[in-house]
Amino acid sequence: MIKIDITLQSPLSHLVHIDITFPVSNSNTNVYIPLWRPGRYERADFANNFRKVIARHKENELQVLKSLSHKWEINTSEVREFTFSYDYYAFKMDAGNSVFDEFQVYFNFISCIAYIPELINQPVEVSIDIPRTYEVACPLPFENRILKASSYHVLVDSPFLASKKLKKLPYQVDDYQFEVWINGKHPLSDEKIISDFKKFTRDQIQSFGYFPTKKYQFIVQSLDYKHYHGVEHQNSTVLILGPNDPESKNDYYEKLMGVASHELFHTWNVTRIRPKEMSPYEYQNEISHPTGFASEGFTTYYGELFLKTSDTYSLDMYLKELNSLCNRHFQNFGRHRTSLIDSSLNLWIDGYKNTPSSQKVSIYVKGALCALILDLEIRHGSNHKYSLLDVVKEMMEYYTFDQGGYVKKDIFSLFKKYGGQQILELAHILYETADDVEPYLKNALALVGLELKLKSPEDMFCHFTGVKVSNQKIVDIVDQSPFLNQLSIGDKIIEVNNKPFDIRSNSFPKRIQLKRDEKTINLELLQDGSSFLWNYHLQKINNITSEQQRNREQWLK
Repeated sequence: MIKIDITLQSPLSHLVHIDITFPVSNSNTNVYIPLWRPGRYERADFANNFRKVIARHKENELQVLKSLSHKWEINTSEVREFTFSYDYYAFKMDAGNSVFDEFQVYFNFISCIAYIPELINQPVEVSIDIPRTYEVACPLPFENRILKASSYHVLVDSPFLASKKLKKLPYQVDDYQFEVWINGKHPLSDEKIISDFKKFTRDQIQSFGYFPTKKYQFIVQSLDYKHYHGVEHQNSTVLILGPNDPESKNDYYEKLMGVASHELFHTWNVTRIRPKEMSPYEYQNEISHPTGFASEGFTTYYGELFLKTSDTYSLDMYLKELNSLCNRHFQNFGRHRTSLIDSSLNLWIDGYKNTPSSQKVSIYVKGALCALILDLEIRHGSNHKYSLLDVVKEMMEYYTFDQGGYVKKDIFSLFKKYGGQQILELAHILYETADDVEPYLKNALALVGLELKLKSPEDMFCHFTGVKVSNQKIVDIVDQSPFLNQLSIGDKIIEVNNKPFDIRSNSFPKRIQLKRDEKTINLELLQDGSSFLWNYHLQKINNITSEQQRNREQWLK
């Protein structure tokens, strides 16, 4: 057994002291902190929070060599066990990191607990010296200040939150137990939270026919500042959102429902249905996978859809979410440049940041729109005998992590099984090319009596030029812009048509004054009739046919 002792130091130092005692079988032992974490497919900075790293056997200090940013080599030639010790700076609030302050003890153990790959399946015991007045939320039992996990995998899949401000809201669906733990105030009634969580939970369980675990926890960090994040686990999820003031009530509600339903769907998809590249997880190695369209695209689509089919959301509220997805996708110039599959592979390189110029699409946003298209087309082609959910359910049967996971061709084979050759060919276009998805989206939406309407955006400068500006600086230029050879990313726009720059101006920018490398430049732009960056408004078609009405009811029932 691996024993871990976590000692809390001064809350305002945000430092915790961690001692990990490992058994030894080799003369040299490599200790790692994870290079990444599940749910976030980019390099993490966990190692940056380590302080005062030493290794010892009883009273004798052992030689330690840090050979990589996340790896320490220990000379263990003369010992059978050793203790790896360090201070950890725990002060980053999100759903995948850790925080220790005067109000809480919050650990995502993957961010702060080192491990030895050869011992990853050994049982683990963790002692945490928390104040006795704190309530604890954790999917693992916490008795006598000790957590026990059957392996490192289980430990790092079990978030831990202890605080005096924790509130538990339990509910039950069939024989499954659920708990919503909330740390901090919130602007909603407890009854509203329980009622609506129960709605989408029941709908997801009924759609699959079962839930993969008997007990599940939603652990909510409710903040008084702006934040929005969620991370999935097999038996729980951590949700971070704010602000939680009464004025933000409607926005808080929509974000809470959206992220909670999304993460609940992950209980099937990703925590169990998993790409081959992550079956099992190898935390010390770079992980890239081409199938983010399934791991996050399917989940984003169904997380929102279940809010409508469960009557948690009205149709107008659901269309609002689809509108948001449409505008986020179509106002991203990267959609012209990179396919979904390449964007998924490049997550390790470019992370989740918007960098000039945009070269990617979102596996969440475009992934959800493509899932919507395929779902509606599969339903239409099979006269509603099948849907995209049949693909997900069969993946759950054959492609879980303990069965070796799935690869891209496995999903494409299921597309053909449930949708035929036409759906297979459509999937190749949607996922493997940077072709415009707008015509496919319009065709699919028309099947259920919906349409996309174009509206002029607030950013009229980009609408006229194809040039995106933030804080007066150019951050992106669409490849089709007629001004690609006149303007550059990094240019600072001072004046347009002899007036201070305003992106909302309805006048075509004929004259521009800008600064480039501290030089003032005046340019004349010639209008060619192009337009860019439309706003998309998804709305119900008036006087829909009986077939469209039937399709909509089958889709949203």
